[in-house]
Amino acid sequence: MRYFYVTTVRVRPGHESEYEQINKITREAHQKANIPERWSAWQVNYGMPRGTFIIFQPLKSLADVDAFPQTHGEAYQATIGEEGAKKLRELTNSAILTSETNIVAFSPKMSYPRKEWVEADPQFWTPKPVAAKKATPPRMMKVGRYESHSNLNARKIITRASKVPPCWTAPIRPRTEPLRDAVVKVMPRDV
Repeated sequence: MRYFYVTTVRVRPGHESEYEQINKITREAHQKANIPERWSAWQVNYGMPRGTFIIFQPLKSLADVDAFPQTHGEAYQATIGEEGAKKLRELTNSAILTSETNIVAFSPKMSYPRKEWVEADPQFWTPKPVAAKKATPPRMMKVGRYESHSNLNARKIITRASKVPPCWTAPIRPRTEPLRDAVVKVMPRDV
């Protein structure tokens, strides 16, 4: 597994039994429709508001997320039926305060996997280091000429760096230096 679908559900106070009914109906529908989905639901006791549940669903790849509409397609809908779907909507509306789903990815650099996991997928868990890029020389700024046709209207005419006189160009500097060092030339307007 490389990803997890993590859903955090906040249940309205006093509606925990209704939320358990939602999970029971959903689990039975998955079993009857023979849907190969697996998940693990946990109730949070400390560190979050009361009535918070977290559901973890393992994903082999992000293609599993794209397959959700097909997974919960005709077979699943037929198993739940019209009455079951109506009951699920009513229970969801009365029991669930908020629901948030995130996709979380495992990072091999930040993980300490079991030896069996590394042996099962060594390319993922022990990636090769990326070669460092060569340093590039500083770029030159493109500077243009400003022409003002009125006090309120000004436009910039961009010129190519190769045609700009050397006094108008300067290497791009880090933002730590004062802006007053930048080379800019403003052409006066013809009278």
